[in-house]
Amino acid sequence: METTIVRGHFIGLLGQRQLSKSESENLFVAGILSLLDRILGISMKEVLTNIKLSDDVGYILLMRSVPYLPYVLLTEVYELNSRLFGPFSSSLKISPTEVSAAHLSALAWAQNQDM
Repeated sequence: METTIVRGHFIGLLGQRQLSKSESENLFVAGILSLLDRILGISMKEVLTNIKLSDDVGYILLMRSVPYLPYVLLTEVYELNSRLFGPFSSSLKISPTEVSAAHLSALAWAQNQDM
C-alpha cells in the first residue's frame, strides 16, 4: 500500500512544476490507483468500471494520455532505476536532482501518513 501512496505523491509533485493544481491532483489520484489492477488481478478497464473517477484520471490510467504521459513514464523509469530516467526528466525540464528530491519527499510524506 505504501508503494501506491509514494507513487501518487511523487507523480503529483512532478506535475506541480508545470501543470495546474487540478492536473497535479489528477496525477496524484492516478498514481495511487495505478497499481490497483495488479493488486486486484484484473484489468484497469475492469477496475475503472467499479470506481467513479473524473475523465482525466480515467484517461491517465487507461490511455496514458498527453499531457500526462511524460510524467507517468518518468515516474515508471525512475522507479525501475532505468537509464531512460535522464532523457525523460530532461524532456520535462526537471533536473535529475529535482526528481530525486521529489521522490525522497514522497517517501518521507508517505511514512508520515497514518496507514
